[in-house]
Amino acid sequence: MYTFFGKTEEAWSVFSNLSKPNSFAWSAIISAYAKLGQIDEVFKLYTCMQNSTSELDGHGFTAVLQACSISSDIQWGRKVHNHIIESGWDKDIFVGSTLIDMYSSCRCVADAHAVFDRLPRGNLVTWSALMKGYAQLNQVNKVIEIYKQMRQQGLDPDEVTFIGILKASSSSVFGDAQQIHADIVERGFEQSLWVSNALIHFYVRCDDLVLASGIFNKMPEQGPVAYSTLMAGYTQCNQGHQALQLYERSQKHLVEADAAILVCTLKACISLTDLDYGERIHSCIIDCGFEDNMAIGSTVIDFYAKCGDLSDAQRHFLRLPTQNIVTWNALITGYSQQENKEMVLQLFDQLQAGGLSPDSVTLGAILKTCSNIGTLENSRCIHIDLVKRGLDVDNSISNALIDTYAKHGRIAEAHIIFNSLLNKDIVAWSSLIGGYIQHGQCDEAFQLFESVQLEGLRPDPVMFACILKACCSSRDLEQGRQLNAEIVCGGWEEDVFLGNALVDMYAKCGNLEDACRVLCKLEDRSTVGWNSLISGYLDHGDSQEALRLFKKMGAQGVDKNIVTYICCLKACSNLAALEHGRHIHRCMINEGYEMDVVAGSTLINMYSNCGSLEDAQILLQRLIRRNTVAWSALISGHAQHNEYYAALRCFQQMEEEGFKPDNIAFLCLLSACSGNPCLVDEGCRHFKSMLHDHHVQPSIEHYNSMVQIFGHADRLNLAEDLVETIPFQTNSTTWTSLLNACKRHGNVLLGRRCFDQLIRIDPENAAGHILMAGVYTQVGMLENARELEELRRHSNGWKKPAKAFIEIDNEVHSFVVGDQAHPRSSDIQGKIISLNMQMMKESYQPCTETVVDTVTFPDKAATLCGHSERLAIAFGLISTAQGTTIRVSKNLRMCLDCHQATKFISKLEMREIIVADTYCVHHFDDGECSCQYDHSL
Repeated sequence: MYTFFGKTEEAWSVFSNLSKPNSFAWSAIISAYAKLGQIDEVFKLYTCMQNSTSELDGHGFTAVLQACSISSDIQWGRKVHNHIIESGWDKDIFVGSTLIDMYSSCRCVADAHAVFDRLPRGNLVTWSALMKGYAQLNQVNKVIEIYKQMRQQGLDPDEVTFIGILKASSSSVFGDAQQIHADIVERGFEQSLWVSNALIHFYVRCDDLVLASGIFNKMPEQGPVAYSTLMAGYTQCNQGHQALQLYERSQKHLVEADAAILVCTLKACISLTDLDYGERIHSCIIDCGFEDNMAIGSTVIDFYAKCGDLSDAQRHFLRLPTQNIVTWNALITGYSQQENKEMVLQLFDQLQAGGLSPDSVTLGAILKTCSNIGTLENSRCIHIDLVKRGLDVDNSISNALIDTYAKHGRIAEAHIIFNSLLNKDIVAWSSLIGGYIQHGQCDEAFQLFESVQLEGLRPDPVMFACILKACCSSRDLEQGRQLNAEIVCGGWEEDVFLGNALVDMYAKCGNLEDACRVLCKLEDRSTVGWNSLISGYLDHGDSQEALRLFKKMGAQGVDKNIVTYICCLKACSNLAALEHGRHIHRCMINEGYEMDVVAGSTLINMYSNCGSLEDAQILLQRLIRRNTVAWSALISGHAQHNEYYAALRCFQQMEEEGFKPDNIAFLCLLSACSGNPCLVDEGCRHFKSMLHDHHVQPSIEHYNSMVQIFGHADRLNLAEDLVETIPFQTNSTTWTSLLNACKRHGNVLLGRRCFDQLIRIDPENAAGHILMAGVYTQVGMLENARELEELRRHSNGWKKPAKAFIEIDNEVHSFVVGDQAHPRSSDIQGKIISLNMQMMKESYQPCTETVVDTVTFPDKAATLCGHSERLAIAFGLISTAQGTTIRVSKNLRMCLDCHQATKFISKLEMREIIVADTYCVHHFDDGECSCQYDHSL
């Protein structure tokens, strides 16, 4: 009686008073201690019993074997097994099935099978025990094989057997499991609550929510277990909304919200980052009295942390009666995701000071923090500690280490850990692939991805997104299309995360049509996808479409973030679309983005490129946190406007505010010198100061700027000497800068040397051919110019099509050379003819030298009149009121004739005309240009 109620002291008192305990008494006392998990006492009593004259019965042997199972003590287990054989209990079904359990728990499944083979085969208990043994070792195929053998023996499985098989089954035996499902239906067990729960759980593990929900809906009565299991399935498959709908359904049907349901609901809120709904669930948890429950407490902390409310996460953490490793992990992981290194390491110290040992989750979060913030030394220290403690075999920690080493470019070290893994899961492969991609080794990443598939592993959305980045980096459109097909086959086409990655891949590879197609197919077209598409159009030279998409986002109610605004500001800058830029600026003020340093710098660039330096200067002064980037943006703006001394003042003010000039700031300052041939000495002084006073190492871009400065000032010998001493591999910009100077100053011999070098680097470089033809034209070598033009055409050196843009009434209009597609084309042509006639009276002569085609002078003059910037200016003149400033942007450099003609037009029309080309921002007013010099290609 005492043993039944677990009162071991009273039971021992009675037992010790027995003069000669019999088998029943020994079995009873041993069973009592075994039930309470007092393993050492069980083994002591068993030894005492052996020294007596008594024997154990089947119940006693079963109790001792259970103690061996709990302690995984195979030596004791074998000793007891020998005793069982000697006592003749080895053929007993219940003792035999416990022996099978004991050997399985000790991972000796071959011994378990040997015991099974010696037992009578007609009992379901022993078959179930053997299947359970193989299931414990995750040998699912063996479980199915034994099930089939059992069926061949004519034995009918019961509910317990079916539940055990379903718990063991995974997606690798999906077909066999469906046959078992058919057996369940055939025997009428589908109506069993526990069997239905096991079926739902199996299909959830296989991510087949259609079949899982089908079984759920067929259940005569859905209990809390069924609800929580299906809700967990929806959440793990990124269907948090369905999980919350299921929770609402449970409340409607008055199903009691137990701890498991509430945890699943909170996890759905975490997946959706739904703070409001989660707070409602937290209130329910408090009302139900579950707040002190450790499992729920850790989920509540996790919820607040992952929704970004770390103060509430910490407050709830401190309110818990006790904190265990799970609750500590929830809080540390939250701060890790916010990349708050100081707090993560502080909590880590507190955890250890409190006597708790960090587990794999803790150390994984610490390693992730170190990986994200670039502290390799901390990661190394943790790794050494892990090795000392023998924890480095844990997959989650190993994966975090692989990720850390790979992100820091230590691919060899990442590989050593990767190769040491016995079970290389998708996370490990993804971490290694991500490292290769981050460090530009895309071919190696593709090879690893192939290895994943050869290993029979199924890539998950994270891995697909990762390898799609490699396609972006390598511009491998074909590989990207193949991955798209695999994603569709895997049923992930509607996944927002993957959809956005596909949009980004197609956009970066220049296939904007497919990028649009993928985005349109997504049910949830998020800001990220729109940003990728806008960025794609921007990168491929279609700033107009980028702005159209921005408007479309607004019309569809899609939220915009700082990335959206920065991309669209760049588009406005490219188009000199000042009104669009001002509208976007107002939106940014409303959403609190204006004071962001990156956004502020982009705004300064936009205003500068649109010809509104005053706005750019005001904006810099308004920035609360100015830095070198913001100052450099304004210095660059002054350089674009050929305002060297204003640029220099900005540079000096930046230093006075305590900001150290970097390589970009110096590049902007040198650029300001390159527009004026009188500033050679200043340019040289800044170049030397950069190296000797500020210890900033010059890059190829700085040397190219110096070549441009010397070239513009007709110091071609100095420019050539500098090119020959550059400590870097020269690039096409180097030789283009020098060749342009040769064209300006008519140096044929040096020009030809530059051209030969340029063509060696880039045989299809159209700009090189055009510049060299210009050199020949400049000195009257027209036949050579024509031959070079023919050579360009035959070598596929296609000119970049010239485009000009103008913003009228909040709409951007574009023009190409000889454009007649514009609705007001006839009015534009009329204005150009009228202007030409007036300019001729003012002694204007077309600069036809830039037209190398063998056509007559009038034809050449007509060609020049059809240049894109001339058309845009004419359209601006006929579309705006007298006195309105005309702003035009061009994607190439203005030709000499258009530059001269625009001077005349500004005087005749009494207008300020601003033209932003790839060289500078020209301010034409009263017949003069702010650049003061001829800028010709």
